[in-house]
Amino acid sequence: VTYSSLITAAERSGRWDEALQVFYDMKRSGVKPNQITYNALMSACDKGKEWEWAQEVFESMVADGIPGNTVTYTILMTACLRAGNCAQALCTYDQ
Repeated sequence: VTYSSLITAAERSGRWDEALQVFYDMKRSGVKPNQITYNALMSACDKGKEWEWAQEVFESMVADGIPGNTVTYTILMTACLRAGNCAQALCTYDQ
């Protein structure tokens, strides 16, 4: 079982906090997350209505030198809109 699969399973169960914990465990063990891992974690944060965490995950992704893709930006915009933060969604769109 890969870390990305565990994060996705937590996301599908509505357990964004567990997805985040798996992510931290992954990084602590020296496994480098990829774009799929980051997107799954951002999606978990979105579904948990934690748009600020989704934004932090995105910033970590950029800091790790991993570019976002259409899926990444869609997740971020959706998370912001779900939280009623239209201004942040527009800023994400402009990126």
